[in-house]
Amino acid sequence: QKGLLSQYNKGGKERRKMEPLSRVIAVTGSYKGLGYEMLRQLCEREPNSTLIMTARSADKMKTPLAKLQQDHSSRAGRLVSSPLVIGDQSSHDQFKEWVKGNFGKLDVLVNNAGLYSTSQVSVKETEAIMDSNFFGTMALTLTLLPIIADSGSIVFVSSGGGCFNRFSKESLREELHSDSLTVDEILQFGHKYVNSRKSKSESTMGWSLNPYSNSKALLNAASRALAKTLHDRQIKVNTCCPGWCRTDMGGSMAPLSAAQGVQTPLKLIALPEEWDLNNTGHFWSNETRCDLIHGENLPGF
Repeated sequence: QKGLLSQYNKGGKERRKMEPLSRVIAVTGSYKGLGYEMLRQLCEREPNSTLIMTARSADKMKTPLAKLQQDHSSRAGRLVSSPLVIGDQSSHDQFKEWVKGNFGKLDVLVNNAGLYSTSQVSVKETEAIMDSNFFGTMALTLTLLPIIADSGSIVFVSSGGGCFNRFSKESLREELHSDSLTVDEILQFGHKYVNSRKSKSESTMGWSLNPYSNSKALLNAASRALAKTLHDRQIKVNTCCPGWCRTDMGGSMAPLSAAQGVQTPLKLIALPEEWDLNNTGHFWSNETRCDLIHGENLPGF
């Protein structure tokens, strides 16, 4: 029986590659915060690229999209928006068909949308965090794989809180860091975690008590597995930590501005088209590759 990933891992070598700096880039959850700042800086860095803003509803995007179009009037036609609800498969499908119908393909997907939590949340809130940060994000990515261009990029905005040193059991750290794990198997790990949260056994099994950390750890693991799967299409897949930033999610006490926080994901968006093992399947922070097991090179974590 084919796994979930095999249903979506299609894509033609025959796809026409876009010229440099003339790409189609989608950033989820980009009507505010880090996502908006990414689009703002991309307007300046890639003036010939088409940038797609997404949010759960069109109303949320009216004002921020109009501001970007006003500030960058020469490229207003290449600043567009589309509603997208992470975790809603019908919304994923509609977004895919909209991108395909308007642009033919997608060069870069930045999975930025997500929810934050502390340790003290209910089972229902845990499920919502997992659905947004992990299950929904992966479902969207797998849905879009057929239209992501060969030699394109997938960037997951994750967190240093998702490094595997947050797990209390070494066996869990080693399992999730295994090079043999598939995306489908990591999705099953996600379901095991949710079930352990329902039975209040997550600590016994070695999981962090913070659902946000677990959702990002699973995302980090799935990104590594996806990078291996997409080797033949030379699609670069990476996760990154933007750091603690002054946004609605990060709060006013955070040490980094949004402009500072987006530098690492922007570096990954700008990776050269040439594919090699140094620029795919890694976790990044402060514009540097980091140790996912120990959290090394992660300032503040």
